[in-house]
Amino acid sequence: MGIRYDGVVYRDITWGERKRDLWTVRAGWAEGDLVIRSVRGRTKGRESFALERNGALLRVTVSIETDGEDVRSVRVYRRNP
Repeated sequence: MGIRYDGVVYRDITWGERKRDLWTVRAGWAEGDLVIRSVRGRTKGRESFALERNGALLRVTVSIETDGEDVRSVRVYRRNP
């Protein structure tokens, strides 16, 4: 499956678990959301893609955990009619 945003490089997703460079990446469904978990040593990333309002909104939540530096970002994309 692929995900493309305007102005951003296309992202290809493989279901299940796979190794990509030095990362272990797992992609699948969790509570109705597409969730991608990435792990490299003690660094962990989680991306969640959720459709809301009958598919009119896409909420993308990205969380990164590192040694003492945790970051969380939420972006919302609205479908144009």
